[in-house]
Amino acid sequence: MTLSDLANLSTFLSGIAVTASLIYLALQVHQNTKHTRALIRQGRASRAVTVTLAEAEAGMAAAIITANGGVATPERVQQQQYESFFYARLISFEDSFAQHDSGLMGKDGLELTRAMALRFYGQSGNRELWTRTKTPGTKFTAFIDDVLAKAAID
Repeated sequence: MTLSDLANLSTFLSGIAVTASLIYLALQVHQNTKHTRALIRQGRASRAVTVTLAEAEAGMAAAIITANGGVATPERVQQQQYESFFYARLISFEDSFAQHDSGLMGKDGLELTRAMALRFYGQSGNRELWTRTKTPGTKFTAFIDDVLAKAAID
């Protein structure tokens, strides 16, 4: 093997090493992007749940009803509290589903979410509110509807 052949071989090997490094770097960037999006989504969900649960406080529920031209009767305050709690749970379920959908939560986590969703949405009031508020055509809506359909069969 001549020196020229050795130089060509080393150039070829360094080219493979550079290509492998670039592929690895691209995979790392892709994974970091997924994690960053998940953190942003999780932060958004956390903020939304915090605000929604604050709306469930009796005084805030009454203020919301009054500010929107209603009369804050005890029944209407309870309805506002119930709906705020419902939306907080909805946001939490959706975030868990999105984490799984993006590959950041395993099957066990999704199965726990499924079981909790079945317990929650299986209650008649929650099921009725879900029917009124769901967004047709989304993966999350299909997931919850599938949970409820399978529960109706069992």
